Amino acid sequence: MTPEALIIESMFRVVTKEGVDVDFVLNSAQRQIDENMTGRDIIPKARQEGVSTYFLARYTAACLRKRNVKATIISHEQDATSRLLSRCTYFLDNLRGPDPVRGRSGVNIITFPKTDSMIYIGTAGSKKFGRGDTIT
Repeated sequence: MTPEALIIESMFRVVTKEGVDVDFVLNSAQRQIDENMTGRDIIPKARQEGVSTYFLARYTAACLRKRNVKATIISHEQDATSRLLSRCTYFLDNLRGPDPVRGRSGVNIITFPKTDSMIYIGTAGSKKFGRGDTIT
């Protein structure tokens, strides 16, 4: 299990389809991705397997634990972009443990000043998305 997965399972909470807050425990699809990531992965995304939620949590955990992470997620439409960022905000607002120090939060970004890390969620086709930045 990756360090990010350990953080997810020990500190993160998630909302079920029934609207109940529960501790985040990786399901079998999420665990398989976590155990087999190489850094050069293409993952065909099935609906309702928790793949988007896993990556949102993974990148949020990475920003909390590592310096200079520039996590970038691409969404297909602006409404989906807002929903994805809301899930990251939920993880941070409901963290089991000390409240993380957050810097700037906006329509598309959450920053973490203690680690100089950030999560940016952009919309495909946006004129400003991904220009001039190094993604890590």
